[in-house]
Amino acid sequence: MPWAQHAVPLLVALLFLSVFFQMPWCRYLCPYGALLGLVAMASLLKIRRSSRHCVRCHQCDHRCPAILPVMLRTTVRSPECFACYRCVDGCPAPGALALTAPGDNRAVPAWLVGLLLTLVLLSGFFITIVI
Repeated sequence: MPWAQHAVPLLVALLFLSVFFQMPWCRYLCPYGALLGLVAMASLLKIRRSSRHCVRCHQCDHRCPAILPVMLRTTVRSPECFACYRCVDGCPAPGALALTAPGDNRAVPAWLVGLLLTLVLLSGFFITIVI
């Protein structure tokens, strides 16, 4: 198998990098992760932290799967943030974290984001069927 001579060194390198970095494939090499990063950077919706409501408990940092310093930022602008809502759901202070649109301080509910993403995916699916 000709691909095996390339796959084995890659797997060994990934195992070695896993000792020093969390999820090295997903964070640095995965093409799907790169696509999600572009979508995240182009998104108008961002996780925003209200310093007035924040109790500085670091729960948002601990719950973030991308290990982003959510508590240290007022707006999370990172290609690794894909708005999973774990930081928002885990926050004990009401109103401290929210997914908001630019210039609007009202929180966008998670169900609405899920519905909109589902509609976008389904519309893309139906467009490909028609074409």
